[in-house]
Amino acid sequence: QAKASDPNAKPLDRLIEDGKAIHQFADAARAADAASTARSNARLNLDEGNELTSRNIASSRMAELLGIGDIIAHSEPMKVKMGGKVMTGCFMEFAKGTDLGSKSERVQRMFDQVEKFETAGLYRDSSTLEVFDFLCGQVDRHGNNMFYQLSEPDENGKRAITGLQGIDSDLAFGDEVEEFNMKGVQSWKDTTFIDAGLAEKVKGLDRDTLEYAVGDLISQKQIDVMMQRVNLIKDHIEKDMVIVEPDKWDLKANKPEQVKDHKDQRYVDALDRMEKSVGAKSALSVKHKNALVNRAVNSLKTKRKEGSKVALSFKELEGKERRQALRREPKMTIGKDRVLPKKQGPQLGP
Repeated sequence: QAKASDPNAKPLDRLIEDGKAIHQFADAARAADAASTARSNARLNLDEGNELTSRNIASSRMAELLGIGDIIAHSEPMKVKMGGKVMTGCFMEFAKGTDLGSKSERVQRMFDQVEKFETAGLYRDSSTLEVFDFLCGQVDRHGNNMFYQLSEPDENGKRAITGLQGIDSDLAFGDEVEEFNMKGVQSWKDTTFIDAGLAEKVKGLDRDTLEYAVGDLISQKQIDVMMQRVNLIKDHIEKDMVIVEPDKWDLKANKPEQVKDHKDQRYVDALDRMEKSVGAKSALSVKHKNALVNRAVNSLKTKRKEGSKVALSFKELEGKERRQALRREPKMTIGKDRVLPKKQGPQLGP
């Protein structure tokens, strides 16, 4: 950490050293989030003592325990002492990937280019999140609660989604065993594909392991219900899930040519559901998280087509529009957000 007097000090360093400022910042953040959190806790029956910080850290520990630490953004506890007062909180690493909720025109144009959803990375990470979110009782994995790894544009200017990373585990570890909304999965019983390494880790889970990993973060009741979820998934792996080797996640390419047994039929049926639900018009038809991803990205693309155009530079504006932009904001800085009424024509974006 650099001193605030250091010319190379980052804004966060200066904020940490300024005790009054950081306390004001923290108080404002808590106030802004309090009403929303209270509503969510009441709806989901989350224990009042189970703080948001604990749920995020517990989720991170579970991911690491299962050997899938990168499937969610890493979180760990943090304490900062200032002016004799100790503040506790959660340190979360920057998520890996691209934010679907970004207001940056450059980022949104990257999502405009996404056309490929049937990639090995997306199949793997969406299937892994299905299992992980069920085990942790995660009810809030909507399209903006993930970061998306995108490929570079191909020769036709099209991108693919090559991976996912979950963020925001504030609403994980509720008290329901299985009757909760998993967002993008109609039922945990629809989960079909699981990586071989993850399957072995899940099979090795027991009560003592859960206690050791997260017993200091969540209540005994929540460990009880998580253990029940663990047992359900263990049984599901043995009876119905298809175990996929790390190099076999191109599910279409590795689809069984002939159905020889129950697991082959599960493979074929699940892949068929995935493909059908990708194009589903109703959310009720979405049974896998890869389809949730598809709907979220295409929803953004549709909104952008219906909205006003945004230019990244004056070069993208035609003569008349350029003159209008200059008259409207003669001191405009390229790269700043400008929210202008649609009737005022194209605007410059970041």
